[in-house]
Amino acid sequence: MKNLKFILVALVALFISASVVAQEKPTSLTLPSVVGSNMVLQHDATVNIWGWAKPKATVKINPSWLNLKKPLKVKADAEGFWILPVQTQAASFDPHTITISCKKEVKVLENVVFGEVWLCSGQSNMEWPVRKTPDMKAELKNEPNKNIRLYCTGRIAASTPQNEVPTQKKHKTQWSICNAKSLANFSAVGYGFGKELQENLNVPIGLIDASYGGTCVEGWLSAEYLANNPKVAATAKKLKNKKWAKKISHLHNANIYPIRHTTIAGVIWYQGCSNVSSCGTYYTLLTHLVKSWREEFRNPEMPFYIVEIAPHTYGNILGARLREAQARVAARTPNCEIVITNDQNQIPGDIHPPKKVDVAHRLAQCALGGFYKKSEAEFRSPAYKSMAVEGNTIRVSFKNVPTELVQKGEGRINGFQIGVKDPANEKKLIFTVAEAKIEGNTIVVSAEGVENPVAVRYCFNEDMGNVFSAEGLPLGAFRSDKNNR
Repeated sequence: MKNLKFILVALVALFISASVVAQEKPTSLTLPSVVGSNMVLQHDATVNIWGWAKPKATVKINPSWLNLKKPLKVKADAEGFWILPVQTQAASFDPHTITISCKKEVKVLENVVFGEVWLCSGQSNMEWPVRKTPDMKAELKNEPNKNIRLYCTGRIAASTPQNEVPTQKKHKTQWSICNAKSLANFSAVGYGFGKELQENLNVPIGLIDASYGGTCVEGWLSAEYLANNPKVAATAKKLKNKKWAKKISHLHNANIYPIRHTTIAGVIWYQGCSNVSSCGTYYTLLTHLVKSWREEFRNPEMPFYIVEIAPHTYGNILGARLREAQARVAARTPNCEIVITNDQNQIPGDIHPPKKVDVAHRLAQCALGGFYKKSEAEFRSPAYKSMAVEGNTIRVSFKNVPTELVQKGEGRINGFQIGVKDPANEKKLIFTVAEAKIEGNTIVVSAEGVENPVAVRYCFNEDMGNVFSAEGLPLGAFRSDKNNR
């Protein structure tokens, strides 16, 4: 059995290698679209310049900031691929050039700057464009912002790993200065996040939008990583989504593999809706997605910020379990945070909360406070810590509450349920909608007629939350029990 698994893994790895090599050998000097004019290179880092030329040809590279008397040289391999690591300088708005030549062929990349580069990925809520976002459309009337640069892979998938982002009829893949045209179809969450970073860090920001609506996490996992991790591959193959079940890794092949040599600061991730029906496997798959991308981008401590899915019309507690999986990944993975959105379903039943500014701001808070250390404000939402039964009530304590909890809006506090043991089956719990009262940084929960409570839940369904820290961050959904009912 072990030998069979080894043979299968080897065959998959061989297929991956062959599929990439099978792409036509280059006959001229070529660069990937992600290496181009107007790009942002990660500052104070070793970054890669790469491309293709005739096999075994010598490629000369002259980055202007190095002030070289002679250009750097690199030799293309037997397949024509070449790659050269280059050291960048401190973040700056000063433009640079990179001259790349091979015999008589010359390419000059202009207006290259050093700053922070972030990858924005996921499904439709990340893909959702600025032009469709009510609280962000006004940005399209602003003057071009040369300090923010945008690159978008488009809405694509491929059955094999691609050296270059596949060509699309309606989308031109290239680095662009942020202006009304390039921003209109760019990720609203990604742009809002990048804009806030730019304003607070005062450095150029490069944003790579690699998102595709309606997609599952399995599609974003590398085929090579799955080949080397057969247990994870077996979990991924349990996917029952009709469109994507037979397309595991196809999103990675077209969107991530072509940019894998790019040096990035971190990732913001907004995905999960398409995995609600298979929420039991999401924790494992998302954990390995983070691990695999950190390996692929050669950054073992790369920050990875997850936006939870907002309340919707998901059945039973499937959506809640998916959110729980997202929060568990964030809690158990270093340099990983969760952005809570249980207050964001502005239109009941809409899977796409229309306002994206709050989500982008919360992501930026994570980066500015957790990664860049530019803010001492609490950037983590209040989260469940412990509970204590007090007679017929339960007092819940929380972490990430610098001062106190507050309720937003009039009326009752939403989302709390209190649980008792089922008299007919003590392994089961019966939950009742509960009243909740905030007392400082704790909440006391009770329900009329309920005695001997043993568990408490908050927004562990599709309820909208209305409890926040005084600092403005929503309380994350939770359950004190482990019952999957």
